Amino acid sequence: MELNINRIINLIKRDIGIYWLNYLGAILIVIFLSAFTSNFGLGFYWFILALIFSFKEYNNPSKLRIQIITLPASNIEKYLYSFFITFILFPLIILLSVPFGSVLRYLVEMAIMGKEFSQALNLFPYTWAETAYQILTILPFVSIVFFGNIYFNKKGGLKILLSFIAFFLFVVSIDAFILYLIRGEGNNLYITNQIQFPEYTKYIVSYGITAFFLFLSYLRIKEKEV
Repeated sequence: MELNINRIINLIKRDIGIYWLNYLGAILIVIFLSAFTSNFGLGFYWFILALIFSFKEYNNPSKLRIQIITLPASNIEKYLYSFFITFILFPLIILLSVPFGSVLRYLVEMAIMGKEFSQALNLFPYTWAETAYQILTILPFVSIVFFGNIYFNKKGGLKILLSFIAFFLFVVSIDAFILYLIRGEGNNLYITNQIQFPEYTKYIVSYGITAFFLFLSYLRIKEKEV
């Protein structure tokens, strides 16, 4: 089956038609949190949406899982549709919701503290550089839970996330133990803090991890479709 853009668009429309209420709830939550707390960044919202909603139909035991598998679309089309929802639609939802949160915050401050609404002209709380940095930082983690949700049957993103956390803690523990044996101290767990890496290293690492797990996700969706 050849790649057909119209089929991908129809899959996206179908997804929004089925889950629009879930997405609306996510928008309202992002607006509320961005209005009344500054503890969460753009990457946090994106990560949570990807964790909950990516490949949701394949993890659904109901008829929706059967429908997505039997839909007249190729593996690559279903993959690109899922990619669009997670890596394009979700960031757009967040980028559009945060300014509404800023407006809500200013309206509350006007009512309570008497601030002028002219202060609401700066509706987006992050510069473009900060936004790009947050995206670059969270992108590998989004790709990991993206893969986890299609690899496992239920709560895959959470399972693989916990697996990576456990692996990280294991590596840190081994690192501390080796340092203790060699130097007789274990208070400095990160030797690499003293190493200066080139600026482009973070891009290679971020994009490399992302590409790797996106490729694994495509291989897994092909297996699911068999």
